[in-house]
Amino acid sequence: MAARRQRNTDKRDDRDSDSLALVLGDAMRAVQRVFSERIRDIGISAAQWPCLRVLNEGDGITQRELADRAKISGATLVPIVRWLAARGYLKRKSDPADRRKVRIFLTAKGRATCGRVIPEIRTINAAAARSMSRAELKQLKKSLRSLQSDVLARDG
Repeated sequence: MAARRQRNTDKRDDRDSDSLALVLGDAMRAVQRVFSERIRDIGISAAQWPCLRVLNEGDGITQRELADRAKISGATLVPIVRWLAARGYLKRKSDPADRRKVRIFLTAKGRATCGRVIPEIRTINAAAARSMSRAELKQLKKSLRSLQSDVLARDG
């Protein structure tokens, strides 16, 4: 009887509009929407930003390394890199030590674009954390990292 009651409670929680997964998803979509709107005039999309961000932190990496660091699948990354290269945000060069590898570098245009996007991110972050103290924000980040580890550990 108690097990059935527990299953019923679990089902209610899954449909509850206040469930953790739904609240996190709603918050993420809100941040992504605002971010997309703010960078649209800069000339890139939210999907392209992770590549530029990673390369801005350290370029000259392979496409595989870029995919891993940006947390984008290889199949998704290929058209993004192609688009960014065609528009002058990055360039691809053969690795002189291993011609099979291609290294990816930001161009001056790519670096300038990062310089325009980063302040937008800071503004969005400040707005998102406006109602929290530094301690609360630190605790939220810690809790979210813990949640991510727990979910990945359970899933993997």
